[in-house]
Amino acid sequence: MKNTVIVILSLVCTFLIANTIGVFDFISLSNHDETIVYRQKREKAVNLAEKYKIVFLYSDDEPSAVGEFYGLKEAFEQLNKTAEKKYEFIVESKVKSLVDYNRTLQKYNDDFSVAAVIGPTHSGFTMSARALASMYAMPLLSSTTFCSERLAPLNFDMYQPMYPPLEQWVELIGRHVDQQSTKKLLIVSPQKGTFGDFFATIMERFSTTKLDLDGSYRLNYTEPLKTPELIDSIKFFSKDKDVGSILYTGDYEDFETFYELVQEYFPNATIYANDAMYVEEVFQKSYKNKFYLPRLEISVDDQYVQYFQQKYGIKPHYVTLTAQELVYSIDRTLKKMKKYDVVQFMNLFKEEVKNFNERNHLSLQLINYEAKN
Repeated sequence: MKNTVIVILSLVCTFLIANTIGVFDFISLSNHDETIVYRQKREKAVNLAEKYKIVFLYSDDEPSAVGEFYGLKEAFEQLNKTAEKKYEFIVESKVKSLVDYNRTLQKYNDDFSVAAVIGPTHSGFTMSARALASMYAMPLLSSTTFCSERLAPLNFDMYQPMYPPLEQWVELIGRHVDQQSTKKLLIVSPQKGTFGDFFATIMERFSTTKLDLDGSYRLNYTEPLKTPELIDSIKFFSKDKDVGSILYTGDYEDFETFYELVQEYFPNATIYANDAMYVEEVFQKSYKNKFYLPRLEISVDDQYVQYFQQKYGIKPHYVTLTAQELVYSIDRTLKKMKKYDVVQFMNLFKEEVKNFNERNHLSLQLINYEAKN
C-alpha cells in the first residue's frame, strides 16, 4: 500500500513539474476543448435559426464608423431582396470604450445563434476582441481595422480584417517620406496602449531599419490632446529646420488642436496620418500643408455614388465600400457551404479577403491641397 501511494505521489509530482516547464499546456488544452464545444453549439444554432444573425458594434460618435454602418446597412438591404435565408442585421451603436466593446461582444458570444460579428471599428480594440471571439468560436470580421503580423498566434483565430496587414500601410507611408527632399520625420502619437501608439512604434522601427532618413523623432500626448501638453516639445523640434515630414497617428477628434500647432511651427511640413483620419470631415476642410492619407483604391461608378449620396447624405468613400464588400463576402462564403461550419466559413472568407486585396491596392491620397493653389 505504501509503495502504491509513493508511486502515485511520484507521478503527480512528475506531472506538476512537467506542466511547470511547459511539457503540458493544461490551460490551453482546456480552452481548446471548451472552444470546440462552443463551435459545435454555434454551428447547430446558426443552422437552425430562421435568419443569419450578423451583429455590428460601433460608436455613432465616430464619423468613419457611421460611414461603415451605412455601407453595411445598404448591402444587407440589397441581399435581403433576393436571399433564400435572409439576414438579421443587429446593431449596437453606443459602444464607446474598450470595456463597453468587450462587454457587448461577450453578450453576443453567448448567443450561439449569431453567425458573425462585424468589427471592431477601432484597431485599439483588436487584441482583446480577437481573444474573446476566438474563445467562443465567433467569426469577428472587420472592414476598418488592421491585422498586424506581430499578433500572437491562436489555436482558433476568428479575427479576419478586409484590409492588408498593418505593416504594409506603414511601409506605404514610410517609402513616401523617404522620397521627400527633407529627410527628417517627426512622429506625434497618443499615449501607450492605443492603436496610434502601435502604429507609431512600427513606423519608428521601420524608419530606422528600412529608410534612409537623417533623423526620426517621437512625441507622445495623452488623449484628449491639449495644446499646453505639446507646445514646448513642438517649439523645441521646430528649431530643427530640416523636419520636413510629420506623421500624426491620433484620431480626428484631436487633429484640429494638433494642426493649429503645425500651422504655427511647421508651416512647410508635409503631414501624414493613418487610416483613422479618413473621415468625411477631413475632406470638407482646407489645409495649407500638404496632407497625405493612406487608402485602398476601390473603383465605383458615378451613378452609384449619386444614389448612395441621395439616400444617406454622404459619398461612399472607401471605408463604406470596404464595409459593403465585407457583407457580400459573407454572403458568397455562406452560399459556398451546404451548412454553416465555423472552420470552413473562416477558410472561405479568408479566400474572399485575398481576392479583394488582389483586386485593389494601397495608395496615398493628397488631401485638399491642389484646390487652394
